[in-house]
Amino acid sequence: MGIEGFERLCNTLKTCTLRTGTNYSWTNIISTVSSLAHEVFNDFGKYKSTFPPFDKRKLDCINGLKNDSSICITRPDKDRHALAAMKLNLELAKIEREQQTEALQQQKEALQIKKEESALKKEEQEREAALKKEEQEREAALQREREREQLEARKRHLEMQREHDKKQADSVLEYHRQELDLETTHHTQRQQATASLPVSF
Repeated sequence: MGIEGFERLCNTLKTCTLRTGTNYSWTNIISTVSSLAHEVFNDFGKYKSTFPPFDKRKLDCINGLKNDSSICITRPDKDRHALAAMKLNLELAKIEREQQTEALQQQKEALQIKKEESALKKEEQEREAALKKEEQEREAALQREREREQLEARKRHLEMQREHDKKQADSVLEYHRQELDLETTHHTQRQQATASLPVSF
């Protein structure tokens, strides 16, 4: 629709009766339709023929929407809002993934630290067990050495006791032998004395 078509539309609208009690004027209506045409159809011009034919019902509806302060009618942004929302969603998803990755990394590091602490604790326990075993072996060796020394002392004591008993037995045996020899000598002397006596008839 060119300028002539727009003027015909405005002339046609002027033949309509305005609702009584309203603050609208045909100047306001034409200005509103013109502004709406420029906002809906970017750069309304002389050689464009895409302007739709508005009837009164549609025009009233459009004007009602236009004058509704709770509704904001903007130019088409060629999906810029959708792209911005998509980009925002992607950024949020990226941040969420980064947070999840960081949380997983923290969990991994915590598990690694726990594993290392467990390994250190196990190594410390093994070292303490080795030291305790070594101490027990050293104590056992000392105990065996003490027992060996005690056994050697008992052996020496028994050897000395046997030597003493042997000497004592030899002394007693020598004493009895001397007594026997003395008794034998006395007996021989008595026999000789008896034999030397004169025989009486």
